[in-house]
Amino acid sequence: DLLRQILEFRRHITVQVVELAARNHSDEQLARARVLLSKEREEGTNPARALALDVEFNRLLGEATGNLMYQLVSNLFTKLLHRLGPFYYNESRDFGRSLETHAQLLDAIEASDPAAARRVLEQMLSYSESAIVAEIERLEAEGIIGPQTDAPAGRRVRPPGASSGC
Repeated sequence: DLLRQILEFRRHITVQVVELAARNHSDEQLARARVLLSKEREEGTNPARALALDVEFNRLLGEATGNLMYQLVSNLFTKLLHRLGPFYYNESRDFGRSLETHAQLLDAIEASDPAAARRVLEQMLSYSESAIVAEIERLEAEGIIGPQTDAPAGRRVRPPGASSGC
């Protein structure tokens, strides 16, 4: 339930972030975003690298809003991405789909079209939320995470591939 609440909150905030980024971005921020997209094209099949690039892109979106509060909240989600990222950024992730939707989002922001940016983001979030929930349900069913795990008391079980720092 907590995860679903976090995803719902993230959805509401990130919609505002991309709409503001579409209105307030600078040419320099667009150039940096294009570099990130190029890196994703080259390196994004590696789940760890794709996660790192997505984290960087999210920070850039927060910056492009021009609003310090959205930057702070975007940084909060960046930390959350580090923790939950391996539930989505894994070997089963559809690299081509992610790359295509990131390109579409960047195009909408570059066109200063908040409505288009929102539509693309909503597609991205629907897909990623479903994938995250499905992966967590799979891991729970296998006893890898959740209350039925045999982890010693006080030891938290991290998602596969998650680092201990964050």
